[in-house]
Amino acid sequence: MVPRCMSAGWRQRFGGRTNEGDLLRLPKGQRDSPGDPPAVEREYSAFWQRPCERDQHLQGLRGQARDPGLGDGMIAIGYTRRSKKGDEKTVSLETQKEQIGQYCDRLGFDLRAVLADDGISGTKRARFARLDEAVKEFGASCVVYYHQDRMARDVGLGDYFKTLVKRGIEVHEVAGAGKVDIQSASGRMVVNIRSAVDAAYAEVIGEKTSDALAHLKGRGLQYTRIPPLGWRYDEGRLIEDPEEQRGLYILLQCAKAGLGARRALAVLQDQRYTGRQSLKAIFNALKRGTQ
Repeated sequence: MVPRCMSAGWRQRFGGRTNEGDLLRLPKGQRDSPGDPPAVEREYSAFWQRPCERDQHLQGLRGQARDPGLGDGMIAIGYTRRSKKGDEKTVSLETQKEQIGQYCDRLGFDLRAVLADDGISGTKRARFARLDEAVKEFGASCVVYYHQDRMARDVGLGDYFKTLVKRGIEVHEVAGAGKVDIQSASGRMVVNIRSAVDAAYAEVIGEKTSDALAHLKGRGLQYTRIPPLGWRYDEGRLIEDPEEQRGLYILLQCAKAGLGARRALAVLQDQRYTGRQSLKAIFNALKRGTQ
């Protein structure tokens, strides 16, 4: 009998006679005797003894293999994210994109675009609006991401997934469960538990980072890439900048007078201040002056 796993190739080679019943209905002239195996089955055995032809045949079948149960041509949008640029410990955007592409090829999805957020925290939900715009632009019926924590580290992720499913959009996770179950209570529970764990992990990392930076600041060491207004870094140590310290004194007077950042900047320029003049830094200095 022909193995069922080879039914597709057998059908192409021997005209569709793929099961035992069809083989037994072959014309009697194609058999040597009532006790011999059918002629087609004997040819099948000889075929598998020819390695080159056999290997080419198997390679062709593997190239055509796809997971059953999903239709071809579903339009998909991919999403990739990493929170730190250049961090070798995180999965790169390129790797995520490659894995998403392979997943879509395997399931027969039509991957139209892959959105990438580099250096974006998983707790910032504003990026969902951009994803919604892409879904609408390409008429996508599927969103594919590498891993749930790449999608978001937010306890509200399950609610966002529900809005997608209500619009008829499937959600797929490459490195996890495949198609994400949002419609059942059990499926939503799994998503929400994972979201809560991811959110807690992000908060713990944030607390540890804040404590470490506060420790460096307390020792007078560099704790940020850009020093705060009024200070500068000298060989990794935080030291006062005389000109910017003068600017801080002027800003303190502006804060007491109730001036905003732009008007305070004009006062600094009138006083021939030559230090940093970032509106954001001035705003923060005014805010501290009022506390």
